[in-house]
Amino acid sequence: MSVFLGNVTHAQDVIYYGGDNQSYNYQMLQHALSYQKSANYLVKTYSSFTPKLRAYIQLSNQEGIDVVFGGATIERERLNHPIRIPLLKGLNGWRIPLINKNNPSLFANLSSTEEFKQLLAGQFHLWSDVAILQSNNINVHKATHAEGMYQMLHKGRFDYFPRSILEVWFDFERHKDLDIMIDQHTLIHYPSAYYFYVNHQNTALIKDITSGLESAIKDGSFDELFIQHYGEVLQKVNLTPRKTYNLANPNLPPKTPLSRKELWLNLDI
Repeated sequence: MSVFLGNVTHAQDVIYYGGDNQSYNYQMLQHALSYQKSANYLVKTYSSFTPKLRAYIQLSNQEGIDVVFGGATIERERLNHPIRIPLLKGLNGWRIPLINKNNPSLFANLSSTEEFKQLLAGQFHLWSDVAILQSNNINVHKATHAEGMYQMLHKGRFDYFPRSILEVWFDFERHKDLDIMIDQHTLIHYPSAYYFYVNHQNTALIKDITSGLESAIKDGSFDELFIQHYGEVLQKVNLTPRKTYNLANPNLPPKTPLSRKELWLNLDI
């Protein structure tokens, strides 16, 4: 809590795990808490190296972490309280396929969802995307080495490698020497949310982050910060019309606020 000594208010530190002070999620947390002037919150990044799974446990045990940024899962919601405002507006659930250069019309030639599902997707075996794709009756080649997947696509071991629109251009630039390319015809979408997580018992911080995010949505500053960080990516996606294949996400917790349309991007235009 803030400590009052005469007219001096000492800052209330909020220890954040999930990105440096230039990252979108850090800046959004800082912005949300800025609405609570009397609390005098000061966001600080967690300085020790800790694997993300361990960070959720530390948060649950109140061991030096106050907020974690991460994807929505049932297990994470059991451990800690999710602030159910999708900070990325579902952006990470929109995928563009990387394909082999020798088959540039792979997706252009598809005429139905059934044909799409007959293609072989490539995924790293530990990623949650595997379960999502398989639950939608899509065949998946599961690789045991994430970086090696680009070589496998280059050699035609599978048909496509779906990558988040936040990653696909960066991934392509890193592997321009290979026979791979960014598909120009397709979007693959499944609902996906990234939240701030707070310890279940920290009700004051839960209330203040929630209130701050809702205020930012209402006054438009949430979208302004989002566009500041992700507007360039959205422009790239919108350069060419694309057919969208919508998939269900069985891993999404049931309380995900899908009915609040203002919280989500819709690139299916």
